[in-house]
Amino acid sequence: MSEGLAQEKAGFAELLDTPQSRAGRHLFFAERECNKVPGVTRADQPRDIKSVAVIGAGTMGRGIAIAFLQAGYPVTLLKRRKARSNRDWKMSGSISSARAKKGGSVPIGQRQSPPTPPGR
Repeated sequence: MSEGLAQEKAGFAELLDTPQSRAGRHLFFAERECNKVPGVTRADQPRDIKSVAVIGAGTMGRGIAIAFLQAGYPVTLLKRRKARSNRDWKMSGSISSARAKKGGSVPIGQRQSPPTPPGR
């Protein structure tokens, strides 16, 4: 047993000084440092979300808007081209309605008013 422990200790000491080991330790501490925001303490409280604006009404933007609507937040959908934004917003309502028919969440507009499309 003591021979095995000695061999294990020697192997560990050898690996401890490798570039991979140093990189792993650096990564460990760097990940923890990234979570610290200067000027923010544990005592700070997050602000309440009163409304949400989503920039871009493509697939991702519509999905984000739908998620916030289903959570009960008023949403403003922003897009550069008005005609396309209106079409994208109508598609968001269709997606939400289809989900509701499958037993999913409440469709857009039934929980609260739909989001404000650009130019209105």
